[in-house]
Amino acid sequence: MWDESCCPVCRPEDVADLLQIGAVPIMVGVLGRTRLEALHIARGDIQLSVCKDCSYVGNRIYDPPRICYSPGCDVSQTHSPVFLQYITGLASSLVKRHRLTDKTVLEIGCGQGYIFEDFVPCRSLVDSEGRINMGLGLEGRPLR
Repeated sequence: MWDESCCPVCRPEDVADLLQIGAVPIMVGVLGRTRLEALHIARGDIQLSVCKDCSYVGNRIYDPPRICYSPGCDVSQTHSPVFLQYITGLASSLVKRHRLTDKTVLEIGCGQGYIFEDFVPCRSLVDSEGRINMGLGLEGRPLR
């Protein structure tokens, strides 16, 4: 988390603002029961900033306590065959293009980590010698 204008990674105060967007919905996949409810959904601002020392980019005014999903709320896109085809194709393309065999892959902002399911054993992305890729996700909450 940003502490005023201090980088959360390396601590220097040499940051620059890149982008500011106001009044965006703060939660993904939450539907209003009525049009009026949807129009009044919780909103927040985005202030993307970059640290000039380490190049970290983040939302400097992100407010985690405002994010509160109801128990059982499923915001995954894995119910969509189109999304699953996209994720499988993306994983396959990354493995082939970057020769990701017997490597550790880091995905930042991995959400539930679904893309890693295509980097593990018993999937088509294990090479002919049985070497696998290990996936590490960096997310603000534990993966499933």
